[in-house]
Amino acid sequence: MKTKIIVAALVCLPLVGVAQNKMDSQGRRQGKWVKVDKNDRKVYEGTFKDGKETGTFTYYYGDGSVRMKNTFLVDGKYCQHEAYSKDGKLMATGFYNQKNRDSVWNIYSEKGHLIKSVSYKLGTKTGKSVLFSEKGDTIEIQYWNDDKKHGYWYRKLPNGYLVGNYADNQLNGKYEDYVNGKIATEGNYADGLKTGQWKHYKGNNLEVVEKWNYGTLIDRKVLLYSDKPQMISINDIAYFYPKGQNTIVITMQGETIVDKESSQDLFDKVGTEYFVTINKEKKLTAAYRCIKGFEKDEEGNEYISLSPKLSFNLYPDDDCRKLVQSIIRQGME
Repeated sequence: MKTKIIVAALVCLPLVGVAQNKMDSQGRRQGKWVKVDKNDRKVYEGTFKDGKETGTFTYYYGDGSVRMKNTFLVDGKYCQHEAYSKDGKLMATGFYNQKNRDSVWNIYSEKGHLIKSVSYKLGTKTGKSVLFSEKGDTIEIQYWNDDKKHGYWYRKLPNGYLVGNYADNQLNGKYEDYVNGKIATEGNYADGLKTGQWKHYKGNNLEVVEKWNYGTLIDRKVLLYSDKPQMISINDIAYFYPKGQNTIVITMQGETIVDKESSQDLFDKVGTEYFVTINKEKKLTAAYRCIKGFEKDEEGNEYISLSPKLSFNLYPDDDCRKLVQSIIRQGME
């Protein structure tokens, strides 16, 4: 009797394999399917009805752990997707519509925290996307239309945040950034280029006012903390250098202004586009247009030729000489 039972069981074994991976007379997949690779390792398993996926399809890594699951909701076209790491942690969730990402997709860190949420429409980013830190803080909010940045933009900064707007993947309209709850910068973009008036603040003080014309800087005025604080155009500044805790500013007209801030702070405001520090000993910063080359004094020693002239001579070291020569060459090109 036992022998007959064993034989019957052996006869039934091939029928298990026959029951899956079947196709109907029209060549459509029907019922349960299991795909394996050349090493006989399972790639996926799921159920077809009239050639379309139905229910849950499970995909596997080479070691047999679950890689992802697709649960089909409508005729094999729309499915809920889940992706997993090899150690079983959920890495992503979302929906597919006709094999295109659709609706909201969420991405998770290895620690299981939500770090990204992105909206799609048939494979293209459309709608809101949000980035999060591991602590759950919002790092960035961006709106999209057909894979292009379009609409409101927020970005967290180390000590504040910025807000702006995009149109067709370029910054357009008002831009603001804040530091420690106070506005630090405000201005406007047009087609990705700075334009109009831009203001830069430090604490409660307006320190820099710029005028831009579609990406071209027309003028930059900076605040000098003199006895009577004043805004001065960088076009009117010829030189400046530190003296104690203050900075001596010499204008193109030869006027001397004592600025009650550090030379580095002033340098940060005037910008590197038009100014360069040319003397290590004096730590003198000059506008590029004021540097003319070299002259020799009565004893035949070479010094830097400047216009307007200073009340003292600046004698170059090797590094300074190379810098001035480079500036002169660039001016000739």
